[in-house]
Amino acid sequence: MHLIESYALTCGLKIDRPFIYDTFYPTPEGKYITLQIESNSPSRQYKYWQLVVDLIKPILSKSDIEILQIGSKNDKALKDVVCTSGKTSISQAHYLIRNSQMHVGIDSFGVHVASGLGKKIVALYSSRIPKNAGAYWSNTSDFISIQSPRGSRKPSYSIDENPRTINEIKPETVANSVLELLDIQERVSIETLFIGENFNSETLFGFLPNQVILSDKITPDIRMDLKFDEKGLCNQLAQQKSIITTNKAISRETILNFKDKIARVIYLVEENDDPSFPKFLFDNGAPFICVSELSQEKLDSKKINYYKFCQLHKTTQSLKEKEIAGYIRKSSENLKFKTNYIISSEKNNFPSHHHLLDNKKCEDIFSFFDIEKTDLFLNDLKNLWIVKYK
Repeated sequence: MHLIESYALTCGLKIDRPFIYDTFYPTPEGKYITLQIESNSPSRQYKYWQLVVDLIKPILSKSDIEILQIGSKNDKALKDVVCTSGKTSISQAHYLIRNSQMHVGIDSFGVHVASGLGKKIVALYSSRIPKNAGAYWSNTSDFISIQSPRGSRKPSYSIDENPRTINEIKPETVANSVLELLDIQERVSIETLFIGENFNSETLFGFLPNQVILSDKITPDIRMDLKFDEKGLCNQLAQQKSIITTNKAISRETILNFKDKIARVIYLVEENDDPSFPKFLFDNGAPFICVSELSQEKLDSKKINYYKFCQLHKTTQSLKEKEIAGYIRKSSENLKFKTNYIISSEKNNFPSHHHLLDNKKCEDIFSFFDIEKTDLFLNDLKNLWIVKYK
């Protein structure tokens, strides 16, 4: 039973179409679709809306169709859209949806308004199913509901989920559903094979200490583990507060001279570790954490050297990461990747440590790049989106 039918039965009322008085709001010239991405229910929060926009934007632009984001003031504004989040009343949002080509979004206000208006709709469902919460007034030909690929799992009907099943929906599935309902023949020609747990729309950078980075938007992460250059590190810290990632001890003089400029030290515990270094950081009040990719057996043997002043955080490959790494090694298909972690060296950008060592620069950090089958590349899948070109 649909929730609306349940409410009507409980209240003893008949079901009719919703009605909201319109209030004018200036719209983009020409055609547009509306997009609502946020909800008060965490289980409905889809992590990859920016990827959907990135996939459909070039295709929609050929038909002069804009993407107009609606929502509340706390909603995250996507890139390459016209964002009205927090700028409209309910009546104005209704006006925008009524004049749109279609509505896209999570199971929320916009879907039900668009349904009442008879608009085309693409909506995502996770903890609830369309039978209970779908676009009630829509014709089946105007409504595409995309559900989490739960398999034998039943919907949780929970405000939050762990894991959030909505993030198992592939971005290209959403993108191609939008194009289908708009009667656009072109399709997104990729298939998502894997999205790393750290991959999102925010691009992060790791900077080698062979350059000085000045930014009022980020705290630079200086990758001393990729190039140990203490003089370069001092030059950086003299200019801006930074994070330091290192697998070697940094001199006590540098730490003491620039302690106020150190946002945090990330000490990578490897085979040839130096427990006296994090102990010195602890004794002098410098912020730090210790992480390691060593096996649990090797890490256990080292804990006795650290337990008095820090906890060792173990990073491991997930089962999905191991599976996709095995698939990539055997595959002869046209596989590509996109990353949200860029390594910068001498003001040049590289999409992975492997590419850095091979001096394969990237001009466009938002592009897809060729997959590498080395252990160095495959051990760092958490920041990657792996796709197959059809």
